[in-house]
Amino acid sequence: MITRVIGLFAPILLAACSAAEHWDYRYGPDNTLPIEKINASVEHQLDLIDRFQTAAGCEPIEDPRCGYQVTLAGFNFIDEQCDIYLHELFVLDKERDRLKAGLQAADKMSNAVLATVAVSKTTMAIVAQSFGLSTQLLDVATDSYLYKTNPGTILHIVDELQTAYRAATEKNKGFLISQPALYAQIRGYLRLCLPPTIESKIENALAKATANSGKNRDAASPRTESHARPGPVGTQAEAQATELVID
Repeated sequence: MITRVIGLFAPILLAACSAAEHWDYRYGPDNTLPIEKINASVEHQLDLIDRFQTAAGCEPIEDPRCGYQVTLAGFNFIDEQCDIYLHELFVLDKERDRLKAGLQAADKMSNAVLATVAVSKTTMAIVAQSFGLSTQLLDVATDSYLYKTNPGTILHIVDELQTAYRAATEKNKGFLISQPALYAQIRGYLRLCLPPTIESKIENALAKATANSGKNRDAASPRTESHARPGPVGTQAEAQATELVID
């Protein structure tokens, strides 16, 4: 029995170790600032800004009006990539639901078939466990990419973040007068669609909603006296008690 368990999990452990070998930054960034990586980064930044400037069709880049247009060209490219990513999340979520429904139907059908033939209870239990394991493995595989909410909510979160970021960029476009400034602004926009940012916003919003729901329940409870001042009506805090709101 032990040999079978080891044989089952050994390939998984070996795959995990093999994957870790390619995580060069799993302990953090390189603290030596290697010159070869710096050279590659500088060349990448220059090429990137040059291509976006071509798309914007303006010069010189030191003019804030041109710098803003170049930045928008970068934003537009990131929007394209982000839309592809969010669409793939949507498709993955639907595919998971479809596969789980298929496994459940197959499980029920196999139980019905086995009930009509002479098989032991052990055999029926093994078949049932195999379908349960398949469903769990499917969840493990897809949960590595999906979030704790539906893709529609994720799209709403990213859209609000991007809209606010674009508005702030337009308001401060006078500072977009150098290639490093443009690159930093474009990189900041890219972070809005990265998984760590999305996940942190979801968890933060859910935590606030839970906290405010608790406050509302306390406020609804009868009290003999209260010295608390009434808060403003219709605030964002009240909205967070009933729905997902992103700052």
